[in-house]
Amino acid sequence: MRILRSTFVALLGFLLVVPLSFAQPAFEPWEALVDDSWIYIGPPQVRILMHTVNAGDYEVGFDQARSDDSARGMNSLQFSYGGLDTGHLVATALTGSFAVKNIGDARTFTDLLILVAIDADELPDGFEMSLGLHGAAPYEFDTSDDFGHYNQPTYDSGRPSGYYSATSPSDDAISHAFGTGMVTLYALTGVNLAPLGASVTVEYAFDALPGDAVFSVYGLDANVGWIFHTNRAFLDGNRPTQPVSTFTVTPVPGDFDGDGEVNLNDFREFVDCQAGPNEPPNPPSTTAAKCLIVFDMALDDDVDLLDFAWFQQVSDP
Repeated sequence: MRILRSTFVALLGFLLVVPLSFAQPAFEPWEALVDDSWIYIGPPQVRILMHTVNAGDYEVGFDQARSDDSARGMNSLQFSYGGLDTGHLVATALTGSFAVKNIGDARTFTDLLILVAIDADELPDGFEMSLGLHGAAPYEFDTSDDFGHYNQPTYDSGRPSGYYSATSPSDDAISHAFGTGMVTLYALTGVNLAPLGASVTVEYAFDALPGDAVFSVYGLDANVGWIFHTNRAFLDGNRPTQPVSTFTVTPVPGDFDGDGEVNLNDFREFVDCQAGPNEPPNPPSTTAAKCLIVFDMALDDDVDLLDFAWFQQVSDP
């Protein structure tokens, strides 16, 4: 009995010193891109996988560059918002919708992959996000399982796209605005987006959004069996007349309810969040993190009269 007890104590001590970990690996939206690995070069064809949070893995294989070294695979898919479908399109409301259009002349995209990159190193308490087709139940993202922190390593070439060593630029960051952030990837399955202008409407919603959320879209061509197109996020140095098309949700400082404007409704929440200099917010009905995201305009980790002065400047008359 003494030997068993000694063995048990020794084992317990080992477990206390070296705790076992069963944590799942962080979400990875795509396999690491090595130079030209995502380009259709066959045979043999070397392609990577993109990992969605809801529909498994998709192969990615863009076509080779044209003879002038301009990128292919970026002229069919565009975002549409506010009556525009080219340029860097921006929404300030945290709940809304955008459309994805197929302006190509041949390919039907069975599925669409929506990549969302958020300009933040972590997601705060109270952060929420949902996404889905208009009229369908939205997907509610799990902040612990559905996002990965993307910090572009030296061997990596940004988001999967038609840019590679022969094109200019030769890589494509996770967004046109930043190269590091929190990233997720969601699949809209069975959309069958036909060419020549067909579109689908995608609805989104955020709460406690800590920074810009930039969207990219990818199209699965079922006839070839892999992702073949994405939206153009950067001007192609070898074909500068081809327009970009991106969509970004940008939170407005002071806009607590996320309707894209700062008014009396937001002021009521400001009062609940204001705790004074060097004091953490202690609101009755939201999180301290959201108070700081929305109202700490001085970026000094509190909500006080200095922030109120900023609030007055940005609020609607």
